[in-house]
Amino acid sequence: MHLGAQLRRGWLVEVGRLRHRRVERLDTHARLHPVPRSTRTVTPAAGDVPFVGGGGRVSVYRDGRLLAVPRLPMRLIQSAYVTPTGALVVVGGNSDTVRRWCRMAGWVTTCGGWPGSEYASPVAGHGDHVAFALARVPDGEVDATPLAGLAVSDDGGNTWRPVTVPNGLVETLSLAVTRDGTVYATTGGGPTIRVRPGADRASLVRSATPIVLDADGRQLHALDAPGRHWNRARGVVSSDGGRHWTVEPLPGR
Repeated sequence: MHLGAQLRRGWLVEVGRLRHRRVERLDTHARLHPVPRSTRTVTPAAGDVPFVGGGGRVSVYRDGRLLAVPRLPMRLIQSAYVTPTGALVVVGGNSDTVRRWCRMAGWVTTCGGWPGSEYASPVAGHGDHVAFALARVPDGEVDATPLAGLAVSDDGGNTWRPVTVPNGLVETLSLAVTRDGTVYATTGGGPTIRVRPGADRASLVRSATPIVLDADGRQLHALDAPGRHWNRARGVVSSDGGRHWTVEPLPGR
């Protein structure tokens, strides 16, 4: 099963094997519901939920069905976000191309690269505040991909600023942006990092090491597994920027 997009009450997932993949909606009670796919090609619009399939194909979820969008000039698209004005921001790329991000507004598409990175993923946003993580592959064999930095936009992806991250972090597991533009990222090594509005450097959040993090307005919701033991996973929520956390029920429990 490939988890492709989060909805207000569930998720879009891709199930099946290779050529027989299909998209279904997974509700909060772990039930699957078929999602029809239209043959229409549309430009992204406000309110759309972007869906990136296992093969990097981008669609938007609108009115209960999937609609195709024009093909974007990027290889290996990995993550996408739609702004309140309907602009689609996608990230990905690999060492064979200089593109790391593209922005589609109507029929106009702009793309850009990023020095010192091999690819970009994931992307997340709240309103016109958008951020994505940058990764690089060093020389030699490694078990985890180093985090090279973050890119942050406060105008819906029109312009980006680089953000420096602490050394030694690997694997961006999740990314979340709050209403005021604060960016949070969870990493494979455990630490969570935070970028305050307008800042060009990330700092460590030492109060928790969640695996998955999401933002709802000013609140942070996270899946925390103490000691990385999945049988002890629990939902936690913070209303003060990650300084204090309280346990909350997980969906379906």
